[in-house]
Amino acid sequence: MHRSSDMESNRQGYLPLTNAQRWLMGELPQLERPGWVNIEFLVKTKKPIHEPLLREAVLYLMEKYENLRVRATSRGGRPLQQIFPAAESDPFESFDLSEEDAHGQQRTIRQICMHERDCLLPERGRLMRVLFFKFSPGEGRIWFCLHHLVADFVSVVSLSGELLTSYHSLLQGTPLRKKAAIEYRRWVYLLEGYIRDRLIPWQKDYWTSLPWEKAELVPTDYPEKYSSDKDITEAIRYKKLIPYYRYMDFQLEEETTFMLINRYGNDLEILLIAVFFLAIARQRKMTWMDLAVSTSGRNTLPAEYMAGLEVPTVGFMAVIRVYLLNDTGLSDTHEAIAEVMRQIRAVPGDATGYAYIGDQLSDEEERKAFKRLRRNPQILFNYLGKTGKRLNNEQYEIVDEDLGRNAYPEEIKNSLLECIAGFNEGGLHVNLCYIEDYLKPATIGNILRLMRDILHTAAEQRVAQLYQ
Repeated sequence: MHRSSDMESNRQGYLPLTNAQRWLMGELPQLERPGWVNIEFLVKTKKPIHEPLLREAVLYLMEKYENLRVRATSRGGRPLQQIFPAAESDPFESFDLSEEDAHGQQRTIRQICMHERDCLLPERGRLMRVLFFKFSPGEGRIWFCLHHLVADFVSVVSLSGELLTSYHSLLQGTPLRKKAAIEYRRWVYLLEGYIRDRLIPWQKDYWTSLPWEKAELVPTDYPEKYSSDKDITEAIRYKKLIPYYRYMDFQLEEETTFMLINRYGNDLEILLIAVFFLAIARQRKMTWMDLAVSTSGRNTLPAEYMAGLEVPTVGFMAVIRVYLLNDTGLSDTHEAIAEVMRQIRAVPGDATGYAYIGDQLSDEEERKAFKRLRRNPQILFNYLGKTGKRLNNEQYEIVDEDLGRNAYPEEIKNSLLECIAGFNEGGLHVNLCYIEDYLKPATIGNILRLMRDILHTAAEQRVAQLYQ
């Protein structure tokens, strides 16, 4: 049952914030460029684009998804999203660059996209932009950009596909079905009830009973700079280390990737989490680690809550799964992987209980005490699943061109070490984001080599029977 205040907000055109949105709203005021916290990609078009129909397809999405046309606001001290009419939104714009040479076209696109990011402001409700750049009668670029406040990776993949499908329907003369999507609205309210009525009573004692005091912070390569855990924790919290974030990656062979997918199937993410943990623990000589895993919260609700409701696709619904993991020191790599995977599987539900409960406890002091249980929440794993440049349509191709994205340091960083993993046509790609002022590049290289070695071992023989 919904609280009366929620229903009143609902009638007056307001939506509550998800856990992920509340977190992001707390981060944005600290940033110099809040509009740059977005998800974007550039698509190369290989046939003529009918611009009025492309605009119509974009406007159709804005009308369909009310949670894309919102302004960040508050009522009675409570942060909310205020819905505004689709008629007030015009996220599409086109630019004819056919008179410019290739260098001029790239320079112009870069300038426009940098300006557009600066204008993506939650309080203004300008959170989605779709721009078309015409290079010639048969070629152009579509820039698809959404502020992270209203979209996550899953949303962008879904919306881009729906946009192109809608556009082609219009090209064929097929009218679009004008129906508002209400799944997101219902999902948010149902989730609040689920956390209050199920998660807090059933899981709160589990999370408070874990031996959090055993969790260790990843040892630094510069003890003279960071003599205590507090030094690095506060430096990350107050954005002092933004200029020092660096990336290092590797691509696993296509054959080995295929073996892993074939052997582990739906357990592949659990395997990758275990490999990431073991590589860090063994390179840094650690025993216990507090590990966070970013995941989509769309499937959090049990089946009985979702009766008659489709899983929403559009929205920032990410949530953190939390694991307190222990390297028990097993010398056999297969057994070590199996033991960590067993620990991951033993966490109740989908391991999102800690994040949801810590956000929804009504008593402020109890909520603060609960969130303090995690002593070192700086290690993050993010699994993207299947990625790539194909859009299931030969007329379009995702391209990587200079849009000025790297003109400024990325500000929305809160991790000491983050692993981003996904697989494409070339194999599994693993990318580590680290703080160069805390860990040396050689250390990260060693962690990546350990991950690769453990993955090769896991590919040789399935370890599932050991942990199930």
